[in-house]
Amino acid sequence: MLKSFSKFFASFCLLALVPLPASAGNVLEHIQKTGVIVAGTRRDAVPFAYINEQGQWVGYSIDILEAIRQEAQRRLGKPIKLKLIEANESNRFSYIQAHDIDLECSTTTFTWDRTKKVDFSLSYFASGTQLLVKKDSSLGSIDSLAGKKIGVLANSTNQETIRQQQPQAQLVIVKNYTDGIELLKSGKIDGFAADSIVLEGL
Repeated sequence: MLKSFSKFFASFCLLALVPLPASAGNVLEHIQKTGVIVAGTRRDAVPFAYINEQGQWVGYSIDILEAIRQEAQRRLGKPIKLKLIEANESNRFSYIQAHDIDLECSTTTFTWDRTKKVDFSLSYFASGTQLLVKKDSSLGSIDSLAGKKIGVLANSTNQETIRQQQPQAQLVIVKNYTDGIELLKSGKIDGFAADSIVLEGL
């Protein structure tokens, strides 16, 4: 069962932080030389980017990356491949800053603090923080989260949302979406806070 909270986010693709025209130019020059776009994305964020039962990367973010590959190939006039690397809350910004990846396309939310590290594209979806709870849960308002164990992904805007709106909630860092759901099923947390679209997909 999903319970809604009143903070909404939009997600974007990321580029290394330098003035935007130079950033786009540098990335395209690198792709021109290598013939490869190295992109970071999630492997567990249904329906955006995930590994299906056949072991293939699929999802809306993957479709966007493929469209970017096709456009880069058209502009550069040469075959361009797409190489996908798993990127998550813990490493996506450092990967961009270190130029380990050319861009990241996933469930990444714009914040002003993050613009000190990376550039953002235009948004491609809007979502909000929701709470996944068991059907018989009494949680249903911000006040009801006080003293409850709420699972969150580290360094996520959902973590910050719960922290700001209910400082008395006990935040429990989960490894990934699957871990959050398993901890909820086992009763080790009272709720799991994440993007509403991803929770619905899972």
